[in-house]
Amino acid sequence: MRGRRSRMLGVWVVAGALAVAVAACSGGDDEATPPPAPSAEDRADRSTPFLVGAPPGGLEAVAIGTGQLTQAWDDDSVGDDEPSTVLAPDGDPTHQDAIVVSTSGYGGYQGGLDQASPGYLQGSLEPTELDGDDARWWPGGEVDGVHLDPALAVARGDIALTAVGPVDRSVLEDVLRSTAIDPDRTDLAPTVAPPDGYEVVGSIDAEGVVVAEAVAGLGLVPGLETMHTVLWTRPGDPAASVGVQSSPAGSIDVDAYLGWADDQTTRNQRTEAGRIDVGDQAGVWVRWTDDVPDSRERLLVAAPTPWGDVLTALANQDDRSAPGRMPTIEELADLLASVEETDQAGWAAEASRLGLQLDAPPGS
Repeated sequence: MRGRRSRMLGVWVVAGALAVAVAACSGGDDEATPPPAPSAEDRADRSTPFLVGAPPGGLEAVAIGTGQLTQAWDDDSVGDDEPSTVLAPDGDPTHQDAIVVSTSGYGGYQGGLDQASPGYLQGSLEPTELDGDDARWWPGGEVDGVHLDPALAVARGDIALTAVGPVDRSVLEDVLRSTAIDPDRTDLAPTVAPPDGYEVVGSIDAEGVVVAEAVAGLGLVPGLETMHTVLWTRPGDPAASVGVQSSPAGSIDVDAYLGWADDQTTRNQRTEAGRIDVGDQAGVWVRWTDDVPDSRERLLVAAPTPWGDVLTALANQDDRSAPGRMPTIEELADLLASVEETDQAGWAAEASRLGLQLDAPPGS
């Protein structure tokens, strides 16, 4: 299981299905060569406006516009929006031996680099170095009856680079040696040259993390400024919401969500993920459910579009005992299938049709 701290959960997390040991795919190769650093040239600057049908369940539109959030970084209170790249044997993101490589700021953490490691709360991190850079090794183990995967975090200047997976230490060392970042673009996922037997499933830039925050109550239009958003809430229960967003082409590989989802499970929250057809596109879904009775549930469906953007729909319900119901996976998939691209004039007309002002925060 993998461990991660993220803004959308605000807690330390423990992941997924039970991990098992795996033979080293490579080991101790000091000559590992990182690939080219991630480049903004590999993705669009911003997404495309869109038109969308009505969500199920009698929700009312409360916001439409470009996102007004910023990527959380160096945030000690709630954690960072961590771009990630997923590696897996044969490129299968559901494989139990998948490895997740992510970046975070750590300068603002009280615990410094220690706090960037999934093993921070366990009190048994091993201070070490990787090719002269400060690093922290966590061998994994049982925590509150749950098995944590090994993790290696290394300081690359002001950025912590972390690899987590059920493999030998030497494999994680080689993975980090073979990872490149752009220190000036914290929103971009790292590029990784995978070890023998592994393939890169895909990457999730900051947009792909922030989509899980497409909820009301933020005082802003959800999403980064590179994204377009339409948000609905249930009358009388603004914590029950559905948000549809478009993210720029190249910012999200949807299959990576199937491996990334494990990093988003907490001790008190279950995470499931799977595949779903969205019109003619192959999509995925991720569901988070709190173990506490009648507490929060979220459901995300994501799919690429013929014009290059990635669409996501997030349903959120803070109290599962409240009147009304969560949309189903199929209903969110149908909602995304209704989306059509448009231009700025069409986007403004969509706002008028919904009775809203473009870029006005919910409730304004």
